[in-house]
Amino acid sequence: MTGMQDEKAWFTQAALQQQNSLYLLAFSILKNDEDAKDAVQDALIQAYRNLDSLRDKSKFRPWIMKILTNCAYAALRKKAPAEQIETQWDLAAPEERIDISTKLSLWEAVQLLPLPYRTVVTLYYYENLSVKEIGKITDSRPDAVKKRLSRAREQLKQILPKEVLES
Repeated sequence: MTGMQDEKAWFTQAALQQQNSLYLLAFSILKNDEDAKDAVQDALIQAYRNLDSLRDKSKFRPWIMKILTNCAYAALRKKAPAEQIETQWDLAAPEERIDISTKLSLWEAVQLLPLPYRTVVTLYYYENLSVKEIGKITDSRPDAVKKRLSRAREQLKQILPKEVLES
């Protein structure tokens, strides 16, 4: 195998290992199956084209998640502004509060969080990335990531029934 074939095989294997994580992150940002799939595909293409910029292969996961985050946010920006405003209003509307008797899964509750909180919660709790790694992915200082996580936890306490939080 040539060096180019080795790189292609390595990239394919590394991307396959991250496939579910990438989709989960994209879906948490875009909240749409097709948009999430498109963002993952765009990120993989962009990552492959820029593979030579990855200096340390052990950093592939945060590197590709950063690329995916950028692709997902770019997809959000392309959506019609009215659609974005409508989504924000739906999330913030008091009548949309979850009835205490409603049993929500934690994932469903996370999807109700505003975008910056959804992103850090997904990366921290579902992808087990460190605050430092999340900071690099989201272009934020670690203190800002910690603050977003704290605010997200507070919002989840408001969304979720007490019984779910204790389980």
